[in-house]
Amino acid sequence: MEQADRPLQIEIVAVGTEIAMGRIQDTNSSWIASRVAELGAFINRITIVPDEEGYVLDVLGSALERAPDALIITGGMGPTEDDLTVACVAHLMNLSLQVDEDTADRFVERRNLPDRSHLSAGALKMATVPAGAAVGANPVGSAPELHLRSNSTDIFVLPGPPREMTGCFDAHVMPALAARASRRTCSIRVAVEMHESEVAPLIHDVSTQQRGTYLKAYVALWTPGEGYLPVDVVATGVSIEGAREAARTALRTFTDMVEAHGKRWRLMDAGGSGLEEPATVTTA
Repeated sequence: MEQADRPLQIEIVAVGTEIAMGRIQDTNSSWIASRVAELGAFINRITIVPDEEGYVLDVLGSALERAPDALIITGGMGPTEDDLTVACVAHLMNLSLQVDEDTADRFVERRNLPDRSHLSAGALKMATVPAGAAVGANPVGSAPELHLRSNSTDIFVLPGPPREMTGCFDAHVMPALAARASRRTCSIRVAVEMHESEVAPLIHDVSTQQRGTYLKAYVALWTPGEGYLPVDVVATGVSIEGAREAARTALRTFTDMVEAHGKRWRLMDAGGSGLEEPATVTTA
């Protein structure tokens, strides 16, 4: 178990030239960040790197030197020549590459092939993993999830397509991280009838009074015609019950301040806090 007073430190690396070129958005990293936030984890870095060996080796090598608790890598696990992630991980860890028998057999079965000899070179490439890696079956696709360990760092390698990434993450990565995490997080989103400049001092006061609580106003989500500004209240605890109570306490403190200024607020997303979900407007 990790130290109770320290959240897991995690880095995410998204591999893909199409992402680096802006052809598609890196939705994987934001999704992963939201999931690990449930564990009270802290994302130190999110890095995007193209499918080029030198860049991938440099970024992954630097991450391992920083020794986060977990390094989560997405993309670059496909059948084409520019899918280099697995080979780069093996190179950095001085591991040989080998075909994972179970994965290869799954490919044969799924594709209704007579035997292994009928697998394409691309399929065999996706079944090839660093020696000693724990291999997690992909529940919705082909390339498997890989789990390795470098000193104190858990390394998770996930396929890039979002549907496959989320399936592999929920099946294999989240349980492993939850076993290491010593904290849990609860978030509540409210909307307040205030501008950011009015909200900022209140956020500062709540954060100062209740350490370990994070409040953030989202100007980008503010609707001028409506006049309500969304604000997240995020709290961590050593248990989900403790996190919920801390979040509710911070919310009460914050909304009391809002009402003291003669302004209204309403609940937008209870975030599993146990509060009632229906949006209600409260006045001073």
